[in-house]
Amino acid sequence: MVAVTDRARERLLQMKSWARMNQPELGFRLTPAAHDRWGLVPDEPSENDEVVEHAGSTILLIDADVA
Repeated sequence: MVAVTDRARERLLQMKSWARMNQPELGFRLTPAAHDRWGLVPDEPSENDEVVEHAGSTILLIDADVA
C-alpha cells in the first residue's frame, strides 16, 4: 500500500482540474519513464491497480508491479 499525504492528494486533484480530466473515474497513472524517472499519465483504473481517491474522485493509479 502506498501512502499519499493530504497535501499530495489536494495537488493531484488540482492537477486533474488543470488537465480538464472531468470524469471522476480518471486518474493519473504512475509510470516509469526514461532515465530512472517517473511520470504521470491520464488513465482509467484496471483490475490490478491500487486506486487513491480524494473528494470522491480517482486521483492516482498505481499498478501492483509498480507498487
